[in-house]
Amino acid sequence: FFIKFLVVVYLVEVFSLLFSVVSFAFQADGFIPGYTSWNTQTFIDNLTPLYSEADGQMQNFQTVFAVFFPAMAGIMGGANMSGDLKEPGKSIPKGTIFAILFAFGFYLVEMFIMAFTTDHAALTSYSIMQEIAFWSPIITIGIYCASLSSAVSGMSGGARIMQALSRDKIIPLIGIFGRGYGKGDEPLFATALTYILVQLLMFLPNLNTLATISSLFFLFSYSLTNLACFALQVAGAPNFRPSFKYFHWATSLLGAVLCFVSCFIVSYIMAIVALVCILILFLYIYFQGPEREWGDVKQAIIFHQVRKFLLRLDVRKTHAKNWRPSILLMVKHPHTASPLISFVNNLKKGGMYIIGTVLPGDCTPQQLQAVKQMKAGYIEMISRSRIKAFDEVLISPSVLLGTHNLISTAGVGLLKPNTIVFGFPRVYQDPTEAGFLEEFDESVDFNVHRDEDTLTAQEYLACINRALLLEKNVLIARNFKRFNEASLAGGAKVSRWSRKLAGGKRKRIDCWAVLPSVDDSRINCPSMTMAVLFGWILSRTRFWREHTNLRIITISTASRQHEAKEMLSGLMEYCRIEARILVLLLEEEKFTQELTNEELNKAFLLDMPQERRCSIFNQLITKHSYNAGIVFFPIAEPPKEPERTEEYLNTLDILSKGIASPTILVRGCSDVITSDI
Repeated sequence: FFIKFLVVVYLVEVFSLLFSVVSFAFQADGFIPGYTSWNTQTFIDNLTPLYSEADGQMQNFQTVFAVFFPAMAGIMGGANMSGDLKEPGKSIPKGTIFAILFAFGFYLVEMFIMAFTTDHAALTSYSIMQEIAFWSPIITIGIYCASLSSAVSGMSGGARIMQALSRDKIIPLIGIFGRGYGKGDEPLFATALTYILVQLLMFLPNLNTLATISSLFFLFSYSLTNLACFALQVAGAPNFRPSFKYFHWATSLLGAVLCFVSCFIVSYIMAIVALVCILILFLYIYFQGPEREWGDVKQAIIFHQVRKFLLRLDVRKTHAKNWRPSILLMVKHPHTASPLISFVNNLKKGGMYIIGTVLPGDCTPQQLQAVKQMKAGYIEMISRSRIKAFDEVLISPSVLLGTHNLISTAGVGLLKPNTIVFGFPRVYQDPTEAGFLEEFDESVDFNVHRDEDTLTAQEYLACINRALLLEKNVLIARNFKRFNEASLAGGAKVSRWSRKLAGGKRKRIDCWAVLPSVDDSRINCPSMTMAVLFGWILSRTRFWREHTNLRIITISTASRQHEAKEMLSGLMEYCRIEARILVLLLEEEKFTQELTNEELNKAFLLDMPQERRCSIFNQLITKHSYNAGIVFFPIAEPPKEPERTEEYLNTLDILSKGIASPTILVRGCSDVITSDI
């Protein structure tokens, strides 16, 4: 209805304007005082500005521009009513360009004719067009039509925008304005609201002020439209294909800058107020608005910038001083692994964090659907838990092959995982052990069912060896079903185990600085320094810094106590880490009394069999780290021979079994700590 009505109004308006132009061009000389017909001197006199006082205020370029600009604001009318157009993609560009050319050309011709034929004194009269017209009533009709068309166009366009905002549910409590009626889906409620707002604005004492406000918001909208086109073009979004063949990013940027500057030329005070209002609306929609698939330009810009900076990361310029952990966490069941997923998020120190899952089987439609379901579950879980991670779900004929592929190919460029986190083999876990399930996981449906045991012991160790072969650090996590950050802070959501051990005291991050085997070097042993480094990284996160203390523990005999302290002090100085140091004297431990002097005198008990050595360390950890929030312990390199798999895993089980605190077994592959500054 509005469109058909406006067509008739526009035709009458255009006819009236043409009639006025003809009257100015062909009226008799001296028809009224000040009308000189075509006169070059009149044109020269009108070239220079001669501002006068109006409404008690001296006018200037800014005030005249602010009042005149709304005359050009109708070019966006077609875009505002895009929902009523049959082919908006074609009609809006053509209509907008034609409207600009017609309006600009017509105003330019009319201004030149009036400048050549009428002196300045006569032009100051609001009724000059009616006085010179061959038939004055047609000018009055044209003024009414121009006012009516602008009002109806603004109201209908504004109502359509209000209807769209309401349907997108961007602002609460305005749902009623999204209703549409009739064949054209007319927004009656939105139109009524727009009409009421317009009538309220009419109470302003000076309508020029209303024109200034209107100009500002139009200029800001034009500036943002140009800026969006510029951003899409610069970001190289493939789906941004403007049909206007003369489009260029420079014109969009120039238009955005000119419109923005024009706002402050009109009125810098009102421009600041309008900008603040726009920013408030933007921030509200950004943080509180519902998620909508609008395909905003922000994603295109982020993708473009990330790709550009990824290409600048040169693998040849990597250095230990710039090292940070980028972690791949291998997860079997996301629900049961939720405490570990949350914990590992604290270890990345600004690095990459990938949660990887392998679905064994063939690449069938059913498996692909399972992958989509699991990825959707991960995205929901990551969003709710506010961890900074990516998910990677892979289909593979076997879990072993899929794990190898993830370790080898996960990430991109230098953003590849350098640390792989595995859970402890299920066969060694206590089936009666109770565990936490985080709230954000309980409501996420991954809809993926897997067998309990998908990796044999040999395959599990093969995954660790593959990671070490690819120069990845390996962390093996155990006892994380008992882990809950709330227990560190003495929160209400803690287990019986947590309540018993909390005691209202700050817990500790215990890093055991011991050599894992005779094959590892001293002081800068990668596994030992890695255990200390991860403990320090964890202690730097806000939550762990507030509720825990970092402690470095080693063992020694009474005769070597001074040497052990010097070793730890050297390690702390080498790592540039501040922590509490604890040296345990083996002679004071009851369960070490049966050790021979030869065994005691060998540093870190390296001469005795691994099973016995791990049993002693298990007792030491159980006794001295019982109240730790987390324990880091370096381990020896796994054997390459498959027949020694059970032996190696048994030693890890003996080392970490029965420890109350969550435990991370660390195997480093390279030195990532440097003494260089």
